[in-house]
Amino acid sequence: MSKVKEILTPEYALKDILKNLSEDDISEYIKKTKSLLYKYADPDDVSRQISFKDAMILDSKMEEIYGRKPFLRLLTDFLSVHKNFENSNIDEFLPEVIAIGGKVGDLMNRIKMSLDEKSQGGSKIVPKEKELIFEEINKIDDQLDKIKMLLKEIDDS
Repeated sequence: MSKVKEILTPEYALKDILKNLSEDDISEYIKKTKSLLYKYADPDDVSRQISFKDAMILDSKMEEIYGRKPFLRLLTDFLSVHKNFENSNIDEFLPEVIAIGGKVGDLMNRIKMSLDEKSQGGSKIVPKEKELIFEEINKIDDQLDKIKMLLKEIDDS
């Protein structure tokens, strides 16, 4: 049975990398196996942790391929949560949840525009349109991370 991973941990950032990079990619980039990264992603295994250097290399490759940096986002979010912990307010939660609706709407519009006969690729999605769609998906992913952080703050207070 898989374990629930805390949001603001290296194990959670590794989850994103493991989901998106292949065994060959990981081996090429950091000379380690995907199996070892799964062990690093186990929150109960404190004897195995990813090195800072490997985390930065994987972050760089994730940014090249998918346009996001899980470990940099982890650090930014961690610092933000701990800096603003005293100022956290449950009233911040609702606007963030509502904002995700707008971002989903933006994604739907981007897909609709990409599939339009008058678009760059006609009814087929060309690489530039695909890139724009991924950008909208990443915005939703970032918004979900904000909501998760706010939930964690609410849970901790």
